[in-house]
Amino acid sequence: MLIDEPSQHFPDRIKIELHTELGNLTRSTGLSMLLYCEGKSVWRDGTDTGGEIDVAVIEIDRAALPQPCVLQAFTPAHLPAAHDAIEVGDALLVVGFPLGFHDGLHHLPVVRQAAIASSYGLRFQGKGYFLTDARTHRGTSGAPVLMRDPSPTAATRALPGDCWACTRRAWTSPAVTWCRTRRWG
Repeated sequence: MLIDEPSQHFPDRIKIELHTELGNLTRSTGLSMLLYCEGKSVWRDGTDTGGEIDVAVIEIDRAALPQPCVLQAFTPAHLPAAHDAIEVGDALLVVGFPLGFHDGLHHLPVVRQAAIASSYGLRFQGKGYFLTDARTHRGTSGAPVLMRDPSPTAATRALPGDCWACTRRAWTSPAVTWCRTRRWG
């Protein structure tokens, strides 16, 4: 969450952790990125043809990345196409670091199971999101919601688990698999 006006949560930075060796997940380092430059936000709010959606994207400055750094990014090819059949009840995964909780040895997220609970592709109550039904941990708000790709292609197969990024119609955080959001603020 980059902003939460009701709770007066306005962090000035986002902290992420990056794996530095593909074969050794115990090796990682942190990277802190400012959310504002000269009083203006450096992230972009997501929109679609219907208006605002609950998505924010922040560019990662490649020059600021530690070397070595293992990144595997989601791309537009990982998003479901308009003709893909996504139904109420379809299985989802919620991947996150609720209140900083995670596998501290391997620097991996907690993954919870979920299901689509409203018509995907329709704006629930006119807002830019769909509903999920999941038993998640407190502090999971804003976590990526993923769906397994039933027909992975060469362009989408590179990511672990052959997943589509379908969180609220797009990816909600820096789009990397080995780079994880540790906590906001």
